[in-house]
Amino acid sequence: MVQIEEEALEDMVVNVVQDITIPEMQNAAAKGVDDAIINGLSMDSSGISDAAGSYGTTDPRTAWGGLRYHAITASNNQFNMEGAGLSVAGIAGAAGLLAGGSDNETFFDPPNNRLIVPLDVYLDLLTMSNVLQAEQIGSQAAATINSGQLASVLGIPIIQSQLVRKTLATGVTDSNSANNTFSNAVLFNRNAFILGIKRDVTVKSRENIETDRRHVVLTFRATFASRYAAGTASAALVRNIV
Repeated sequence: MVQIEEEALEDMVVNVVQDITIPEMQNAAAKGVDDAIINGLSMDSSGISDAAGSYGTTDPRTAWGGLRYHAITASNNQFNMEGAGLSVAGIAGAAGLLAGGSDNETFFDPPNNRLIVPLDVYLDLLTMSNVLQAEQIGSQAAATINSGQLASVLGIPIIQSQLVRKTLATGVTDSNSANNTFSNAVLFNRNAFILGIKRDVTVKSRENIETDRRHVVLTFRATFASRYAAGTASAALVRNIV
């Protein structure tokens, strides 16, 4: 919720609610959903959910189990880089985890797999000859991907996101953030998960005549879940990356 002085609204040259407040609230909500999809209910070093300690009760990461949760908790699907930089071998190892196990189907399917990496890992990938860049895969792709931006590795599209947090070498977080120094990458099959929208983004406002303020509230209801039983190897965490 955002509170805005009515006098401030009257003095503004632009429509501050429509042009500034609501877009910023929408961006914050979108980031919260992305954060929950990646980090929702992830585990900390004590073996309990991050949400039980470091998150507040209204933090979006408490909404559901995200990709890291499914990789660590649901299926224990982890590939250890042993303190090295992310390599093609490491990505292939994580891909092998999606292809392994006793599932009825393999979740290694490059066109439908996605590799999410933080910025430092993304920059390291720029030096790998196995990584295709936009201009190498044709003008059609280059029309939607900036020239020079990474496109794929082993046929798997790459997504850069700073929401992939640093952790301990074990892939879980420590309550002391200074100890979380290792990077991670998340590999998953997009067809194995579903984001269900219960209520689309809705903005409502009301005036408080006692305080002469406008209250603006944005709501959004959704759920994120695996389409398969717990333990299914549909996501993998590449951890202990430096």
